[in-house]
Amino acid sequence: MGLDENKLTGSIPPELGSLTHLRLLNVNGNALTGSVPPELGGLTHLERLWLNDNDLTGPIPPELGKLINLRYLWLARNNLSGPIPPDLGKLTRLVSLELDRNARASVGTGLSGPIPAELGKLTRLQTLYLDRNKLSGPIPPELGNLTALESLDVSGNDLTGPIPPELGKMTSLRHLLLHFNKLEGVVPASLKDLRNARIFDFGFNRLSGPFPPELASLELEGLWVGGQPDLCAPADPVLRAWLVSLDAHLYPCPVDSEHTALPRVILREDGNGVSLRLPYPRGEEVAVSVSDSTVVYASTSFIFDPDDPDTSGRWLDLAPGRERGDATVAVLPHSDDLESFETRVTVREAVGTFGVDVVMGIPHPVGHEETMMEVVEWWEYMLDGSELPGRQAVTCVLRDEYERATVKAVAEDFLLVTRFHPTREGAAAVGGPCDERFVAGIPPSNGGVEPFGNGGGTLIIPVLRHEMGHALGLAGLVEPSHPGLLTTREGVRYFVGANATRAYRAAGGDPNHPGVPLDGPHWPVPDVVVGKSVYCLSYESRPNAISMYALIDVGYDVDESKIIPLKATTVAEYCSKS
Repeated sequence: MGLDENKLTGSIPPELGSLTHLRLLNVNGNALTGSVPPELGGLTHLERLWLNDNDLTGPIPPELGKLINLRYLWLARNNLSGPIPPDLGKLTRLVSLELDRNARASVGTGLSGPIPAELGKLTRLQTLYLDRNKLSGPIPPELGNLTALESLDVSGNDLTGPIPPELGKMTSLRHLLLHFNKLEGVVPASLKDLRNARIFDFGFNRLSGPFPPELASLELEGLWVGGQPDLCAPADPVLRAWLVSLDAHLYPCPVDSEHTALPRVILREDGNGVSLRLPYPRGEEVAVSVSDSTVVYASTSFIFDPDDPDTSGRWLDLAPGRERGDATVAVLPHSDDLESFETRVTVREAVGTFGVDVVMGIPHPVGHEETMMEVVEWWEYMLDGSELPGRQAVTCVLRDEYERATVKAVAEDFLLVTRFHPTREGAAAVGGPCDERFVAGIPPSNGGVEPFGNGGGTLIIPVLRHEMGHALGLAGLVEPSHPGLLTTREGVRYFVGANATRAYRAAGGDPNHPGVPLDGPHWPVPDVVVGKSVYCLSYESRPNAISMYALIDVGYDVDESKIIPLKATTVAEYCSKS
């Protein structure tokens, strides 16, 4: 009986339970209300019971456990409540069980209680969807008996306890989705036996400890682990390379060492270098050891400021050497009472004439270097031929609980400092050009998706481009050094650079405005013409016209052939694809 998508209303008649030879009952995609009749348990020949996408309420009748020939049981996307009946474990011919998305905030429903261990008896099951309900308690280890299962989704519940190691016995599994629960403990190494696995999503739980290196042998296509600051990446090069390839940005595990880490430094081979201020009392003697002096020159200097002796102290000075590559710099104090420090320095190839050096605060996620370099090199390409307008010597303090050093540099072009807060769920920050006038932040939930978790570097690249655009001088930063580019009319601030204003009007902006209206440091989101123009810094690797012409107004040299124009009829599409 196929009655799907027929705009049916009302309840499911219990009299259907008398159709004892029925093999299919499909009422998917209607507007049926009321409860699932327990009388349907009399349909002992039924093979498919499809009740998805209705407005059914009440519990799942235990009587459905009598449908011994049932192969498909779909009750998803309704308003069902109450427990999952253990009786469903009797449906040993079942290949698909879909009970997902019954938790709808508007009606306060959702399946609740534990996942029955009896579901582990459904050894023919290929799909088990229990996501977006209100299930609680542990994941039953008995689910490991489901060796034919290909997809397990229990995300979006209130599950607690560990990930059972027994799940490693589900050798047919391709998708394991556990995100947005309250699971604790370690990621079991036994998951390495899931040789067919393609997607793991463990994000936004309470997992902790080292991520097992054994899992790097899996040929995953996606791994999401974000929102868990206590889950970390051990110092295994194969594992870390694998995590980077999957955009899974875990923080490094703490390592017992005589050295305390300083911020990570990435220099261009044509750069001037940076200095890191060591937290030593003034006048302390130190020795410097460099693993490869052809890559980076390192020395220390003592700076005394008679106007502020408290800021005086020892600096670690770094400059590119003759070769590109990586080097470790260790700083060893002569006093046994002081800590030793070390930092890793990379000298990279200079491409184009606009250069960006990067100092990465600690800790930072594994793989963020590659993400940051993609962002930096994009801006270097866009601003090739430019010099940083009006900014040379820069100094920046890493202001967070992981502070280890003050950073300073003499930068011909640009110095970018990034810093992270793993104890704040999903938070990160980007600042620059380290003149203490600007720190830009990425909000903790980024629309419900953690920047370094679900999507990792791929997701965060446009956000980092946005933040670096601010640091370069877009919108809110221009006032201190270029006051003539801002004006206020009737309480609204405008950026009045001639080039950006022309681009704004070409996109359909109000010609009566003196320039581009500002909402804080942004082109305003509510503006129906400009839309999210600062957020939409890139589209097909080319930035939008208003933002880039604003940089021209600030004083950069920009090749206009790299700029994509905005049109009023295409702004919505433009922003949606950024």
